[in-house]
Amino acid sequence: MFGFLTMACLMVGMAFAVIYLKEPRTLWLGSSFLAMVMTLGITLATFLITRGQVTPVLILAIIVGLLLFFLPTFIIIVFLSSGVTVIRREGLRLTNILAFGAGLMTIAYLTIWPWVGDMTQHNVMSILYAYISSLALYFIVLLNLYTLTTALNLIHFNIPQLDYLVVLGAGLNGDKVTPLLASRIDKAIQLYHRQPSVQLIMTGGQGDDELIAEGLAMANYALAKDLPSEAVIIEDRAVNTEENIAFSQQLMTKEKAKFAVVSNNYHVFRALLLAREQGLKCIGFGAKTKWYFAINAFIREFIGYLYLKRKFHLIVITIFTIGFTLLQALIIYINQYID
Repeated sequence: MFGFLTMACLMVGMAFAVIYLKEPRTLWLGSSFLAMVMTLGITLATFLITRGQVTPVLILAIIVGLLLFFLPTFIIIVFLSSGVTVIRREGLRLTNILAFGAGLMTIAYLTIWPWVGDMTQHNVMSILYAYISSLALYFIVLLNLYTLTTALNLIHFNIPQLDYLVVLGAGLNGDKVTPLLASRIDKAIQLYHRQPSVQLIMTGGQGDDELIAEGLAMANYALAKDLPSEAVIIEDRAVNTEENIAFSQQLMTKEKAKFAVVSNNYHVFRALLLAREQGLKCIGFGAKTKWYFAINAFIREFIGYLYLKRKFHLIVITIFTIGFTLLQALIIYINQYID
């Protein structure tokens, strides 16, 4: 048994390593990492039990159990507190209530929703309840995998020699960069000092409420930080992340250029996915963001991911719906046959 688990652990670990090295911009990265951790834990527990060392396994099991027990409470507190902070500091807008809404939905899912299930009988309503619960579980698992994959894509053990850093734009305050956008530029400047041959592409067009193009304002900020003018390239047409990457790639004059995107932590993975959709190979670096803003923004990014991959997830949901319906029909038929 232990030998089988060891082999399984090695195989899953190899799968994770291959995905991480070849193409980490996929949820398979998070899935394989989670599978590796689980098989490693089971293998270690089996090894200790077979050696008669049950106490460490029990202690670890208690710790994991307590973490899982208090995790929903922790998530609710974080969502609600960050949501209130965002609304108080940024204003009451639809994009600012996502974290607070997620906190309320978590409370409802853990308390009100089971009560609804208890009220249903063995009829259409109970089937509908089971179906919606299954879909909710699907999106919860998906969110966790998205979160894990995002974190793994921000880890770089060996940074390759890069030709360009594509610094993604964000909103301006008149003709000045906001603190959020400044953090992205500062991160790029930090990377530039590690590789002085790299060029920074400041990308972003001019919005309706902006005095100048974001790319130009970003360049001005970088030059004021004593960055050499020859290290800065301005892209001033893009209006979204997809165009940021596409238009920046058009400005890369070096053959087979190696580049990385620079944004805030919560935004990097979706930017990498958009680059992959365009057939571009790149890595990403994330700038730190205030925690209360990052959580709300991360939920927005996850919704953006769902929209980006909507065809795939619609196919999955459709297949699940058909299978669920056939299974329920079979159960009803068997129950009627038994009766």
